[in-house]
Amino acid sequence: MIDRAYYKGNIVAFLAASQDEIFGELAHRHYFTLDITQKNAWIDEITKLKEQLCNFRDVDIFLEFSIPRMGKRVDVLLIIDGVIFVVE
Repeated sequence: MIDRAYYKGNIVAFLAASQDEIFGELAHRHYFTLDITQKNAWIDEITKLKEQLCNFRDVDIFLEFSIPRMGKRVDVLLIIDGVIFVVE
């Protein structure tokens, strides 16, 4: 199976992981120059997602998800109770 996301996990693992752990995973898989703007965007995104998703239980989360055959990446892909949400 092809790894299409810089970070992937269920909501329990995402909420339990520290901001540094999630950021580290994103940075590790980012093969381009990591500038301060991107770093700050990811940190802000992680913080906001943790705040907004803390009451959900059946969620799979993918950060920097590469869409097959389009050559594009979305910031966040959420699967909540079987429904796909794309957040850009």
